[in-house]
Amino acid sequence: MKKNLINLLLMILILQIGVFTFNACSPKKENKENVTKQDTNLNIVHFDPSSIKIAGIKVEEVTLKKLSLSHNFPGKIMPDENRVARIGSRIPGRVIEIKVNLGDEVKKGEALATIDSPELGEAESNFLKLEANLRVAEKGYERAKRLFDGKAIGLGEFQRREAEYLNVKAEFQASKEKLYLFGISDKDIERLTSTHIINPQMSIRSPFSGTVVERNLTLGEVIESSSQLFTIIDLSRLWVIADVPEKDISSVEKGLEANIKVSTYPKEEFKGKVTYISDIVDASTRMAKVRIEIDNPPESPHTPLWKRGAEGDFKGGNGGILKPEMFADVQIITKSSPELLVVSEKAIQMEDGKKIIFIAKSNNTFEKREIEVGEEINGFYQVLKGLKAGDSVVTDGAFYLKSELLKAELEEE
Repeated sequence: MKKNLINLLLMILILQIGVFTFNACSPKKENKENVTKQDTNLNIVHFDPSSIKIAGIKVEEVTLKKLSLSHNFPGKIMPDENRVARIGSRIPGRVIEIKVNLGDEVKKGEALATIDSPELGEAESNFLKLEANLRVAEKGYERAKRLFDGKAIGLGEFQRREAEYLNVKAEFQASKEKLYLFGISDKDIERLTSTHIINPQMSIRSPFSGTVVERNLTLGEVIESSSQLFTIIDLSRLWVIADVPEKDISSVEKGLEANIKVSTYPKEEFKGKVTYISDIVDASTRMAKVRIEIDNPPESPHTPLWKRGAEGDFKGGNGGILKPEMFADVQIITKSSPELLVVSEKAIQMEDGKKIIFIAKSNNTFEKREIEVGEEINGFYQVLKGLKAGDSVVTDGAFYLKSELLKAELEEE
């Protein structure tokens, strides 16, 4: 009897636990309505604003857009070889002043260093001597011509005076050309002629605006005319050299647009154009070199204001944010379509082998719709059927909407 009573009490306890568990696990109508409200049409789902925010739902408008076929290649940023100057001295001498350091930005014609050269002093001295000789010879020639015209001297004497004049004139011209060869300007020659002051010092100047990337001299050093003293690069425009496999060479042409990205500035995309395609394929890598020319901006649009230079500080030829030898990802646009009605691939979900999207309606309502599309190109599909320009489609959070509809279908069953 006592044993039967104990068994009865155990059965009652088990039933009570089961009822409690069932009630706890059963969905509460009030809570569900706070998240979604299902329409009798199983293609429609309603969300309240808080649920939209939690699900991270974002909407984009369907627009007309040109789709571009492209190929991606590895590349490297290099200086524009037409904007590189390796500067030396035209004459031997001793370095008496260095005016720039590595990384300095210089303007065209700016002095980089000063050389003291006895050879230059000797050339200037010889120029002045021959200039004086030329004046004397010229006067002698003019006097002889007058005498010859008056029959005061014979032809032989006149020709001797003329030959002396022409010889001195040739020597003077040679001395002037030598000064030019040393880098002396017409303005410096005029100064030398008017003052007769010999200056054996010569400034080495930059041929264009740019950045000093090499400096190979020290104060007091004796240099030769063959010495390379500075390298100046105009970094305002650069080359990107891409390695293109031989199977893709036929799709690349001069003039095609290219997008360049570097890991240092992941948010930036630099625009350029193909200007050269190598005629030779590397025997070991089976790659051909393709050159893209790009502008090098002085700073990134994403640079904080407090890091940016004052307006007007940037001079033409200065370095920008891109540096030679940086690795780059090169996207060459090989073909562009006319404007097409397109939708982002993020908006498309698969259901029973069909492509569906969700249209944003009024009052936080979303409608499932089947669509037909063409091939995917760079993250977009051409819309063939099911959408029109101006439709608002869900791009982020579409999977969440699909899940809610699937859950509703299961509850209906």
